[in-house]
Formats: sequence, C-alpha cells, structure tokens
Amino acid sequence: MKKVLVIQKRMTHYREAFFESLKLQLEKKDIQLILAYGEPSSEEKTKGDQGNVEWAFKLNTKYFLNGKICWQPFDHLIKNVDAIVFAHENKLIFNLIPQWFYTNRKIILWGHGENLQKKNKDIRDYFKKITARKADWWLGYTEMSRPLISSSGFPNNRITILNNSIDTNKLKNNIDNLNKEEIEEFKEKYNIYSNSKVGVYIGSLYDDKRIEFLLESILMIKEKNPNFVFFIAGKGEKESIVKDYTNKYPWINYLGLVKNKDKALLLSISKIMINPGLVGLGILDSFVSKTPMFTTDCGLHSPEISYLENNINGVMTNNDINIYIEKIDYYLNNEESIFKLMKGCENSSKLYTVENMAKNFAEGIDSVLKLPIYRFK
Repeated sequence: MKKVLVIQKRMTHYREAFFESLKLQLEKKDIQLILAYGEPSSEEKTKGDQGNVEWAFKLNTKYFLNGKICWQPFDHLIKNVDAIVFAHENKLIFNLIPQWFYTNRKIILWGHGENLQKKNKDIRDYFKKITARKADWWLGYTEMSRPLISSSGFPNNRITILNNSIDTNKLKNNIDNLNKEEIEEFKEKYNIYSNSKVGVYIGSLYDDKRIEFLLESILMIKEKNPNFVFFIAGKGEKESIVKDYTNKYPWINYLGLVKNKDKALLLSISKIMINPGLVGLGILDSFVSKTPMFTTDCGLHSPEISYLENNINGVMTNNDINIYIEKIDYYLNNEESIFKLMKGCENSSKLYTVENMAKNFAEGIDSVLKLPIYRFK
C-alpha cells in the first residue's frame, strides 16, 4: 500500500469532514493517508474555528515575527512515505527542505497559486513563483487557481482542481430537520415578523471582511427598508466594533460564533447574505441554505468566488457602496428576482461538495504516484 503524508499548518472545524472523506477515497485506491497538523497562531486563535481529527498526528509548531514565520518540522513522519502534500505558503519555511532535498519522495503543493489578497507584488511573490515550480503535482483550490499556478511555469497537465468545499451535507440536514416551533421561537426571540426582511453575515470579523463597510451598508439598507433586521455571526478582531453597533441599533443582532442547529436556524429565516469583503468558503453556506450572497468586486476574494455566477446564484457589484445598496434594495423588494437567485443557489449546492473535493484530491494523489519525480528536471 502506498502512503501519502498530508500536512496542515492548523486544523479548522470545517476541514474535519473533508479529511474523513479523503481517508476513505484514498483507501479505495489502496493508498494510506497519514495526516498531521499543528497549532494556530495567536491571531488565528481569535477566529474560534479550531478543529480536531482524532487519528491525526499533532505537530510541534513555533511562530516568529508576529506569525509571519512558522517552523513546523515533520521529518519524523516521512519514513516509508511515498508522497507529501503541504500548503504553498512562504511562511512555512520547513517545507523548503523536502522541496529541495527529499529527492526520493513526491512533493504535492496545495493552494491558490499566489496571494489573491495582495495587490502590490514584491520579492516574496517572486520567491513564491520559484517555489511553485518545485513540485511534482499541484492541487489548486478552484479553476481560478489554474492560470495562477501555470504562470509560474508549472505544467498544466500536472494540476488537479479540487473545487474547494466544506461539509455541506451537515448544514443541509440541519436546515431540513428544523421544525416549525423552533423557527417560530427564534423569530419571536428576535422580533421578526411576517413582513420583516432579514439579512445575515456569517464569517470571521477581521480587516479583509470589510466590517466597517458592512455596517455602513446595513444602516443605508435600513433607511430604505424600515422592516429590515440584520444578524452578524462570527468572531475576530473587529468584534468590539460590531458590539458597539448592536448596542446602538437594536435591529442589529450579534450572535458570536454559530454552529450546527443555531446556524441552520439563522440561515432559514434569512432572505439574503451580505458580505462586501472577502468571500471564501462561506459562499457554500449561501448555496446550501438558498440564501443568496451579495458582495462587491473588492479584489480581496478567495478562489471560491469563482463559484458565484452574477445574477444567477448570487450578486457581485462594483466596489461602490451606493451601487451595492441599490442592488440589495432591488432584490429585497422583488420576490421573482430573489427566487431566481435562490434556485441558482440550490443548483450550485449540488456541484460543490466535500465528497467531490475528496474524490478530486484522491485522483490527483493517485496520478502523481504513478509518475516519476518531476521537480528536479
């Protein structure tokens, strides 16, 4: 049986189901998965999204320069391993050792291809282009990743696109299993009436999410729609700003981190999802719950933004708050148009699943194990 070692800098709760599924998919191909991960940085801990996989190895992890450098050695796990998968990040400096010196093991990089949140390129980006070529295979998050990876000079026929996802079945089941009493109790608790128009933000609270833009937006929406109610769910460094707004405006509700049935309840009563900043895997919540996502062309998005088909399964406007509000107001007051978006969300939810992602990942691993080492050519 072949063995593949997959390294994660840290484990998040939304990756747990993926690795369970990947383990099964690899076993079908007679490949053993060895999973190892380390500790989050102090900044990452504030997100409150830590996860745990019982059968994985835990790595000793040290951060330097305010988390800009991470030392996470895994050389003690490589015995009899045929391939190693790890993230393509400059901060993970131990990874350079296997890329250049583990000459008898396949190296598979997993990532975006470049930093999508960074506008001005510098020497770190050029270094990343060099390390991107030092691989035997690439696992790209979405089709948006392919040209970014290829631009480094890496061959296109050695790239597998994963269609990055999370465990959408769990959320769908939680929504489907809600009963009328639970929903009515939730509505009563937060003064939501039959004519209320409910919006929601679910995600981390940090700079790239543009929380200030979000808060300004919902105030403007409220001016046009007196029956508008908004919920914010998540944790992060902008939490105090959010709490200031909830104290001042009783129609803004801050719930902290929500999971499982609480998340299902929140999405089930929401009409739209408002996120003017970075959109990543959260778009899958939008699809599964049929709660259309409204965002802006802010230049901060993760590759999963490629799943959004404008005016079909969500909406992206120019990065102008007035245009953004105008579009949201239109859909809040046009039932036929919002229904079309909901239908688009439902269709997309069937495409982007953790099971499909695990199958794609396993196919990539299987492919590289059948080929000779490439990165030293």
